[in-house]
Amino acid sequence: MMQTNNISFSELITAAFLMGIIPYCLGLLFQIIVVVKVNKELILKKLLPLLLVSRISALALTIVIWLCWYFSFDIMFGPILLPALLAELIISPLSLRIFGYHIFSKG
Repeated sequence: MMQTNNISFSELITAAFLMGIIPYCLGLLFQIIVVVKVNKELILKKLLPLLLVSRISALALTIVIWLCWYFSFDIMFGPILLPALLAELIISPLSLRIFGYHIFSKG
């Protein structure tokens, strides 16, 4: 008889968050550096919504990528969760652009 392993959605979110903590922290650091570079000062009132929205979006995209993962290699590259890294590479610059920060501005 074949046994199936079921995982709840909350367990999937927790696993994605814990396994993807390194890419999430790198995305957080990247966004803080960009905001400080653009504004020359750290305004917590403007920065906090950006960081919260982008982390929640990155976590949601991580789960979508993880559920659609069809590659033959593992989703973990050492301590880095590849779906979380892909999500951060997409969400971090996109959310900065949506919140009005231009990464590739001239001058």
